[in-house]
Parts: sequence; structure tokens; C-alpha cells
Amino acid sequence: MIRIVAFDFDGTLLEGHSPVRMVRRLIRRGIISYRTAAKVLWWGVRYRLRIPVEQKEVREYIFKSLAHFPAEETDELMANFYREDLHRRLRPEALEAVKEHQKAGELIVIVSASFFPILREASRDIQADWFICTQMEVEDGYYTGNVEGQPPEGAEKFTQLSAWANEKFTKSGWLLAAAYGDHRSDEPLLSAAQTAVAVNPDTDLERVAKREGWRIVDWSFKVP
Repeated sequence: MIRIVAFDFDGTLLEGHSPVRMVRRLIRRGIISYRTAAKVLWWGVRYRLRIPVEQKEVREYIFKSLAHFPAEETDELMANFYREDLHRRLRPEALEAVKEHQKAGELIVIVSASFFPILREASRDIQADWFICTQMEVEDGYYTGNVEGQPPEGAEKFTQLSAWANEKFTKSGWLLAAAYGDHRSDEPLLSAAQTAVAVNPDTDLERVAKREGWRIVDWSFKVP
């Protein structure tokens, strides 16, 4: 029986949220307009207020602004963003937790709605066994701005993790030993795990964690 441990990325493994920081970087470099940035900000406000939002929407705002760059160039831009900004924001206590699970022989899978170039770099540093992320459509070597399928957000996180694990290990060949998340939208993933850990949870997830008896941890740290 393969034991899988799932980690959310933004706000769990990472101090902060990669899409927010990336948008700021793109604004400073003049790559996206203030109008697009305002749309992203307004989406984020609605998301935090738990107003129903379309998960594809915000990702398409960003990638449509990058559609004039070749996909390889966009990927490298995001990879550089990870190396220059996000790498130092990986939480030390999160990395220790990853190591402990690896010592126990468990597989580490990152499940995040962040983007492939970012998660590819992060999974290498974390030495994760796999990662599941938002996939963006490419045509003729350029991103179209459209999302392929559904972003792994909310209930989709466990749905997509299950689909991957079933195909790789068969339905009866694996179990979700533990899951880590920070946002109420991570509740379906955490509920499916034998052990659930709420990392610096928002108010709603903290309430659920206390009700369910889940472990609550504070992994925040001051980024140098």
C-alpha cells in the first residue's frame, strides 16, 4: 500500500502566495497592465470574502497578458521568478515535515492551483515525488490564455490527486496518509486524509480544524 502525503503550496509550503507576488513583479516590469492587475486584485478580494468566483478566470487574466511571448520564454520568466523570489520563501518547518514523511517512506505530492513552471522548480527543491497544478493551453508554441481542464482548487484537489494515484497505483493500491493546507478550500483534501494538518489556517479553516480535531500549526517565519 502506497502512502501519499499531499501538500498545498501557497500559504502552506510557501510563506505568501505566488500568484500575488508574480502579478506584482509583472506590473513592475511593465508586462501586464494596471487594468489587468485590477481585475486580478478584484478577483482576489471576492475569493477572500468567499464570494463565488470562477477559478479559471484569474489564471486566464494573467496568461492572456503573456500570450505575445513564446511559451518557452514565459516558462523561463516564471522559473526565474521562483528562483529569485519564491525559493527563499519556502517555510523551513514545512521542509522539515516533508523530510520526516520521506524518512517514513511516504510519497510527497504537491497539489496546487499555481502554475507548472513554478511548481516544477519548487518540486525539485522540495524533492517531491510528483506535483499537480494548473495546466495552461499552448498552441503553435504560445499560451492561448485558456486553462486546460480545471485548476486543482477546492474539491478538484482530491479529485485530481485520486485520478493520478488510481492510474499509477490502482484504486486499492494507495491511501492518503496525510494532507496539509491553509485555506478553507483545502477542506475536501484534508477531510480525505488519515491525518489532516491546518497550516496557518484562515478563520474558516481554523474553525473546521478545531471542530474536526485536526492538528493546527504555525509555520510562519520572517523572510530574510
